[in-house]
This record gives sequence, structure tokens and C-alpha cells, in this order.
Amino acid sequence: MSKDKEPGSDITADTPAHAETRVLTVSKQYRKSGVVTKDEVDEEFVEVPVPHADIPMAEVGYDARMTLNMGNYETCQVGISVRLPCYPVELEEAHATAKKFVDLRLNKEVDALREYRKSKAGA
Repeated sequence: MSKDKEPGSDITADTPAHAETRVLTVSKQYRKSGVVTKDEVDEEFVEVPVPHADIPMAEVGYDARMTLNMGNYETCQVGISVRLPCYPVELEEAHATAKKFVDLRLNKEVDALREYRKSKAGA
């Protein structure tokens, strides 16, 4: 590489990125009458495309939480968080991607809790 070229200047949008394993965190906290009765934290490993390391990088994170009334003075708070690597010029796009992913996953977790609540109420 010549000295007057910026690092990564020969890499274009068509240059394939490599994949790295990142952590997706799903946390749940159950309470009864305001007292924590159970904490759960699950981590899943997901593959995300990562741009080339010789280009300056940024990282964007997004997390969301929702509290669901489980009945009988019980609640469950669910939280999802993810961090994605990106180029500095792609921060807005990466944020939108992270937000969409987290929001979809949070809705999936809440739907599962609602089903559990229904089955518990019918028991």
C-alpha cells in the first residue's frame, strides 16, 4: 500500500466483510408485590457481518425493556440488548437495524410471557 493512501481506501462497498460472533442479551426479572423473586439472564451468540479492521470503526448499541403484569401482584420485566459494529458513516442505518432487531425480539419474548400468563391463569 502506498503511503499517500488512507487505510482501507481500496475497500469498497462490494468488498465482503467477515463475520464475528456477538452477544445478544435477554434479561427477565420477576417481582411479586414489588419484591424481586427471580432474575434470569440468557445470552445468545449471533453472527454479524463486521467490516474490515483497517478502517476506523464505530459501534452502536440499542436496548429496550418492557414490564408485563403477570396477575396476582406479579410482574415480569424483560430486557433485550444488542451492539453492532459499523462504519462511522453508517451509524444511523446501524441504529435502525439494531432497533428493529431488538423491538422484534422483545415482542417475541413478551408474546411468550403472555402465553405463559394465559396458561397459568387457566391452570
